[in-house]
Amino acid sequence: METISVVPAGREYLAFSYEKPADWRAVDLPAEEPNYDDPKYFEPIAAAASEYGVAVFSVGARMRYPDGTLREWLEFLCREDNIEIEEITEFCAGAMRGFRFDARQSDGTTTMIMRNLYVEDGGVLYAVCAMAAEQIYSAMADVLAAMTESFRIAKPDGPTVDLYPVSLASFASTLGFALSVPAGWNTEDAQEAAVLTNPEKGITIRIEHQEASAGMLKTRQSEFPDSECIFIEVAGQPAIGIANVAPGFYLFSVHPAHDGASVFVAKTTTVSFPDGLSAANQILSTLTLTAPVLA
Repeated sequence: METISVVPAGREYLAFSYEKPADWRAVDLPAEEPNYDDPKYFEPIAAAASEYGVAVFSVGARMRYPDGTLREWLEFLCREDNIEIEEITEFCAGAMRGFRFDARQSDGTTTMIMRNLYVEDGGVLYAVCAMAAEQIYSAMADVLAAMTESFRIAKPDGPTVDLYPVSLASFASTLGFALSVPAGWNTEDAQEAAVLTNPEKGITIRIEHQEASAGMLKTRQSEFPDSECIFIEVAGQPAIGIANVAPGFYLFSVHPAHDGASVFVAKTTTVSFPDGLSAANQILSTLTLTAPVLA
């Protein structure tokens, strides 16, 4: 595979790269005047084709829509173009966040199978597609998937829109804190701990009330002698640790409690990295203190 860097003339902020097989040909695309009044319009900014043109790779970009989420935009665009989504998963690479999905599109004569990647970054929506006719797709699936996954924005600014429509519910623990919890999470509150679980994504967050200890984070590392731990000290804030513990990942964070002498320790376990830890951090970032319910 060779890396192709693309810097659209006059639109350098759209710069990105991707990888292609050596026998694929990158196609020069003429610049065109964007028509963002058409909600389906994407400006073509890169294309490549396999030998004899039996498979095609393309990248399009447009300014983000004024409202909605990335999942809603993806479903709208596929619906408008009669693209049938077969499997969709979250995509994460550095600061880039989005969705990868397999799909098919038919005009009644020919059926195309495709691997797609949708990413929104800094207010720009990118649509990456690698496709081939149904009859030959299985033979080229690995190459098409690798090309799609190789897409990288040159200077990512980070997303400006949520991946999913978010419906938040308030969860108040008797331990003395409250959290905003998205739909799809289960909550359980007990005297010894509060537990939040997302069965679909395989994430569990257990929050306990403990006495503060300056060495608690360092001693916790010894629980996983064969794993790698990263500790980050943030001024005025507690430390955070991450451990790669087979068969998944473990993260703990410490949050000051009401009395200043105790803390809430949140222990997250997940089989999904970094998406699972990111989802847990989003919830824990909403933690606020409330009056504890004494036993």
